[in-house]
Amino acid sequence: MSNRRVRLDKKEYERLAAFRATLRRFVRRTEERARAVGITPQQQQALLGVMGSPGKDWASVAELADFLQVRHNSAVELVDRCEKAGLMRRVQDESDRRLVHVTLTPKGKSVLDQCAEVSWAELHSLGRTISFAPDGEE
Repeated sequence: MSNRRVRLDKKEYERLAAFRATLRRFVRRTEERARAVGITPQQQQALLGVMGSPGKDWASVAELADFLQVRHNSAVELVDRCEKAGLMRRVQDESDRRLVHVTLTPKGKSVLDQCAEVSWAELHSLGRTISFAPDGEE
């Protein structure tokens, strides 16, 4: 990131505020959907972190901690709660027994599907309404 100061004009502040409000509405609706299907917003994010892991259908606890932007021990506790709820399971890596794969159970995948369906549709709608290009560059 550059140390150069950027001066925004009024219209850019309005766009920034509109984006922030839209982003917060998206997050709130996602949280509401998670609660509606019987999980916490944190559990929904953890499920998404596992399923959204690039190129694989599992994540390590360290990867989840990074995805969630929480400390490792907080991610461990969240995985523990998800396991207890039947949403996730831990599986030791066959070639490196020190590595644990966190995967979704069928129940976890089903719950995530219910949450993601609403989020995906709303995300597509948001993509059509938000432009990041400065005026005249769209």
